[in-house]
Amino acid sequence: MPIKLNGTHLINSNYFEVKNEIIIKSAEFITKAKSTYDIVLKKKQNEAHSIEINRLKFRVNNGEVENKFPLVSHLYFQSIFPLQFTIVKDELKLSNYKEIQNRITKIDNIILDQYKGQGIHYIRTAFLKQFEKEEIANQFINSLGFISVINLTLKRYAKSDNLDFKWRLPSIDFTYWKLKMKDNTNDSISYSANQVDENEFLKALNEYRSQNKYDSIEDKELKVESDFLTTIQYENNSMNIVEANTSCKIKFGKYFDYEEKNFIKSIL
Repeated sequence: MPIKLNGTHLINSNYFEVKNEIIIKSAEFITKAKSTYDIVLKKKQNEAHSIEINRLKFRVNNGEVENKFPLVSHLYFQSIFPLQFTIVKDELKLSNYKEIQNRITKIDNIILDQYKGQGIHYIRTAFLKQFEKEEIANQFINSLGFISVINLTLKRYAKSDNLDFKWRLPSIDFTYWKLKMKDNTNDSISYSANQVDENEFLKALNEYRSQNKYDSIEDKELKVESDFLTTIQYENNSMNIVEANTSCKIKFGKYFDYEEKNFIKSIL
């Protein structure tokens, strides 16, 4: 295994195209979405933060975000960028929390002036909850797909091949995995797991179904089927990502059937 080095020494500025595809099915609904956006990653030197990440050109289903509720969600979410981080124990740690709070407050005032209703209240409450405290905000941001790949990259030279990992699902929130590092070569690495933490997942699923007044889960013998895989290609023996593909699947009978694919590609 290569000698471990400081992550910022091996990560350079880059520009990425990101594609995300997600489908969630249950007895009550089917949700499908495709999104694309660009990520600008800047390595900083002699500043209070090590890395800055910005998101540009966000599109959903090949078009601009126009419908009221998705638009409000997008406006809130876009206000958190740019994100600034230091690297602590091989993980990104948010360093511009107060600046993000100020931007959120500004967009929140604009949205409240323009939109009313229960749906807007629900979106607003759920979003603001993620930024009530710095620790909660850091956890939320580190759960974003692209940030998760960066964090896995920072652990490329870790001593252990096993990794506790969180992946966030829409509505359900966090899922918990024990990833196994494999195929760590000069220009690639992969992380995989074939079993989500079933107890935590079912607890979150039951809570979600209860909140939405869906039927309770009656089949006590039903098992959770799950799989997670990330494969990352690098420039030779570095942390500069060339391409990354992530897939996550979780199925629990008719009650929950989820699949997400995330594709990241450097265009520099």
